[in-house]
Amino acid sequence: MALGPLSNANYSDFFIESVASSGLNNYEVQRLTGSRLTITFEKDNTTYRYRILLFAVGGSGRSNALERRIEITSTYAGGNLVALPGFSDLVIGIDRQGRNMIGLDPRRLQFGGSSHNASTFVYLPALDRLRSMDFFLFPNDRQTLFLKEYQVYFKPRFVGNYLAEFSLLHGSGLRQTPLVHVDDSLSDAIEELAAFGSKQKLSYQQQVELALKKMEIGRVGEAFVLEQERARLRAAGRSDLAKNVDWVSQRQPYVGYDIKSFKNTGDSEFIEVKSSSGVLKSFYLTENELRQARRLSQKYRIACVSNALKSASVRNIVNPAGEIDDGRLAASAVSYKVLV
Repeated sequence: MALGPLSNANYSDFFIESVASSGLNNYEVQRLTGSRLTITFEKDNTTYRYRILLFAVGGSGRSNALERRIEITSTYAGGNLVALPGFSDLVIGIDRQGRNMIGLDPRRLQFGGSSHNASTFVYLPALDRLRSMDFFLFPNDRQTLFLKEYQVYFKPRFVGNYLAEFSLLHGSGLRQTPLVHVDDSLSDAIEELAAFGSKQKLSYQQQVELALKKMEIGRVGEAFVLEQERARLRAAGRSDLAKNVDWVSQRQPYVGYDIKSFKNTGDSEFIEVKSSSGVLKSFYLTENELRQARRLSQKYRIACVSNALKSASVRNIVNPAGEIDDGRLAASAVSYKVLV
C-alpha cells in the first residue's frame, strides 16, 4: 500500500526513519528542528559528522512543467546560517509526494541572501528514474553558480550510502561500487606498476575498477583545487576573476594542465593537479606537461593533492621545470617512445 505525501512538519522524522532502515550502523542522530538534524557515524575506520538541512521540493515557478523549485532560504551568505563546529553541512531536498530525496551541492550555502539565488531546480524525469533504481546522478548544467554540479536523486533506503559516499557523488559524479574489492592505494600505484613491473594479480574487472578509481581520485582532486582557487580569489576581493577560473581538463584533457586560474593581480596561472587517495609522495609528469611547465615557467604550478577522497590538502610546486633543472626536485625518465 502506497504511503501518502509527507506533511510540512516531519521532514526530520522521515530522514531519521530512512537512516534506521538503510542498514547504516553505529550512528548517533539528534533532531534539531522539523527540518534540521545532526548525524554522526563510523564506517571503514572513518568518522563522519553531518548537519542535515532539509528543504521541500516545491512548485515550478517557471513555465517548465518538468521542473520543481527548492527554495534554499538558509545560507551563510544570507546571514541566517552559522556553521556548526565539527560538522559538515549537507543540503537535501524532500520530495513530499514521492517520499524520495535529492542531495544538493552544499556549496550553494555560500551564496544566497535576500534574493535566495542559492535556490535551485530539480527535475521530474530524474525523479521518475527512481521507479527502477535506488539512486540517479544528474549533472545539473542548468545553473551558473558552479562549473559542474551534480544532483543525487535517491530512495530512502539509499540514504546510508549517500552519507558515506557524499564527497565522491558530488565531487566526481561517480560512485565507488562494491562489486570488486581493491584498495584505493593500489589505484595510486598504477603508473608505478606499469613503469617498473609487478607480479600483482588482478582480474580484468579489477583492472577496470582501478582505472575508474584513478579517474575518480583525479577528478575529485581537480574539483577541490578548482574551488580552492575560486575561494582564494573571492577572499582577495577578486570575485571578477573567481568566476572565470576554468576547469580546462573537462573539455581539453591533453593540453598539459588541468585548470586555468589567476594571481590576485589578474595574471594568468596554469595548474596541473596530481592527486592521491593517501599522502602524495611522488607523481608522474608527461613530456607534454613538462614542455608546458618550461614554456610557462613561473605561471605554471603543480597542485599536489593528498587524501583527495577524505580530508584533502594541497601542496603547490611553482615552476616545477625550474625546480627540476636546479636539482631541488628529482626526476627520472621511465618510459620511451619507440618508432617502428
